[in-house]
Amino acid sequence: MRLGRIIPLVLCLLTMTACSGEKAQQTMDSAETAASNTEAAEEKEHADIYKRFLGNEEKVLIDCSGDVGKVFSLKNAEGKELTFSEVVRAVRDSCNSVDDFYVTFEWAEYAYVDCGKDGNEELALEVNMMGTRWFEECLVIKEIDGRLKTVYGNNIKCNPDYDRQFNVNEYGYIESSVDFLHEERRDYIDASGNNHYISSDLMVGTEEYPFVYNGETLDIREKEDEPKTDDSDNKYGYLPKGKIHADGYKIYWADLNDTPDNKADDIYCGTMTGHCFTHYYVKSLKWSKHDASADIGSSNAFEEARRFREFFEQKGLKLCTVDEFDGLIAAKEKEAGLTEEIKNGECVSWTKLDNTEFFDEKPQETTDVDYGVYDDFICRLKTEISEESWDSLYDYVEKHGLSDELYPYINDDYGITAGYLQTDIDGDGVDELILGTTSQDTTESGEPWYYNDNDQIYDLFTIRDGKLLHVFEGWCRNRYYICGDGVIANHGSGGAANGELMFYRYNKGEMELIEGVYWDNGTRTYYKDGQEVYTLNYSEDDFYSFEDDSIASKYEESLHSYRYHKLKVIPFVEKEK
Repeated sequence: MRLGRIIPLVLCLLTMTACSGEKAQQTMDSAETAASNTEAAEEKEHADIYKRFLGNEEKVLIDCSGDVGKVFSLKNAEGKELTFSEVVRAVRDSCNSVDDFYVTFEWAEYAYVDCGKDGNEELALEVNMMGTRWFEECLVIKEIDGRLKTVYGNNIKCNPDYDRQFNVNEYGYIESSVDFLHEERRDYIDASGNNHYISSDLMVGTEEYPFVYNGETLDIREKEDEPKTDDSDNKYGYLPKGKIHADGYKIYWADLNDTPDNKADDIYCGTMTGHCFTHYYVKSLKWSKHDASADIGSSNAFEEARRFREFFEQKGLKLCTVDEFDGLIAAKEKEAGLTEEIKNGECVSWTKLDNTEFFDEKPQETTDVDYGVYDDFICRLKTEISEESWDSLYDYVEKHGLSDELYPYINDDYGITAGYLQTDIDGDGVDELILGTTSQDTTESGEPWYYNDNDQIYDLFTIRDGKLLHVFEGWCRNRYYICGDGVIANHGSGGAANGELMFYRYNKGEMELIEGVYWDNGTRTYYKDGQEVYTLNYSEDDFYSFEDDSIASKYEESLHSYRYHKLKVIPFVEKEK
C-alpha cells in the first residue's frame, strides 16, 4: 500500500524535474540567442559607424598622441571632431603649411584592419596629395564606446613612382618607407589602439650606397691596400694563396628609440663577403677560387673586418653580431606583443574613394592673384642657371619635382630656345606660367623650320592661395603642347609598341579629358569626354591598318583636327647672335 503511494509521487517529481530542466534549457538558449543577437547588432553598429564616417555622416576625434609623422603634424586639428571631408582638408592644409608649392588633394582610400587580431575592426585611411613631391598621410581610426578616435597617424614625402609607401597588414602591423634607399619604419597597433614603435631599419653596402657616418665613408679597403694586378678581368687573381680578401659588405642598422637625428644610439651589425684561393694541386677541390663570408661583429679571417670594428668603436657606435642584432629587435617586438602570426598577416586591400562630392578645391579669384610668386620663382631659376656648375640647379629641380629635360636647351645651338611664358591659357583672367621651349620660324637659309614639335611645355603652373600650383611635368616620352582655347595636347609613350595621344580641357589648374587614343600591341582604344568609346584590334604587322576601320577613321580625323601653337617663350639666357 505504501509502495503504491510512493511510485506515483516519484513519477510526479521526475516529471517536474524534467519540465524544470526543459525550461532551464529554454532559458539558457534564449539567453544565448539574445547575447548572439546583441553581439551581431554591436558588430553591425561597429561597421556602420565607419561607413557613416566615410559618407560624411559621422565625426572622428583627432588625437595626436599616436601621430608619428615627421613631415607635418595635425596639431592644429588636435582635440577637434571632424567629418571625413574635414579630415582630408586638415591633412591637406597641414601639408600645405610646410611645402613650397601649393599642395593639391589627389585621392583617398580606405581599408579595414583587425588590430591585435581581437575580432574588432578598425578603419585605415590614406590621403594622397601632390606638391613639390608626393605626400601620403596614413590614419588608423578606432571606435571606442560608440565614438571614433584616431589612434595612429604618419606621413611621408616621397617619389610617386615608388609604389606603396605604407604597407598595412590585416592585424595592425605597419611598415612605411620613403623609398628603397631610406629607412623602413615599423609600428604595431594593438587591440586597445595603442601604437608601439618597433624600429626603423636600413641596409647599405659598398659601391653605390656605402655606409656613411658624420660625412665619413666606410670603404671596403684602405687605398694603400688596393691589390695590384695586370689582369682587369680577374682583379684578385694574383693575391697570395690562402689569404681571404674582402669584396664587399653590408651594414644593417636599427633605431630602436625613434630618434632619427641621433645615429649614435642606434644598433649596428654587418656581413662581409669575399674570396680566397687555394693551390691548384688540391685535388679534392674543383676550383681554386672560393667565396667566403663572415659576421663583421665577431672575430673572423677578414683583415678588413677588424678595421671595420675599430671604425665603429672609435665612433662610439654599438656594433653587434648578427645574432645579437636580431635578438634585440625580437625583444622589442615581444615587449610590444607583436607575434610572428600578427607580423606575417596579409597586406590589406585598399578601396579608392570617389569623394569629389565631399571635397573640392576653391577656385582662385582673379583679384587675389599676386604674380610676384612667378617673378620670384623665375628669379630663383635664373640665379641657379647663372652658376658655373649646374649641380645646385638640378638639386633644386629634383627637390621641387620639375622636369630636368628643359635646361640643356639653354645651350642649344640648333634653333631651340628654353625659357618661360606667362599667359592666360583658359581665359579666366588668371595667367599661367609655362616653362618650355620654342623653335625658330625659319632656318638660317630662310626655309621653314622643319620640326613641328619643339614648342613643348615642360612644366605648367598656376597660382592658388598665393602659392605656385604645379599642374604637370613633361619629358621626352610625356610631351605637352598648347592648342588654344584652353586645350592642351599630351603625347605619351611607354615604348615602341605603345603610346597615347590625349587632348585635355585646362581649367583653373585642372585637366579634363576631351578625347584621345591609346594604342598597345595591335589594340587602339578611343576616348571621348573622359569615357572609353571604342576599341579596335588590328594587325601588328601593318601599323596603319586601323585606318581601314570607318569608326576609327572618324575618331582619328577628330584627333588630327587640333592645331598646335608656337610658344613665344622669354629665354632664360639670351643667346649670342
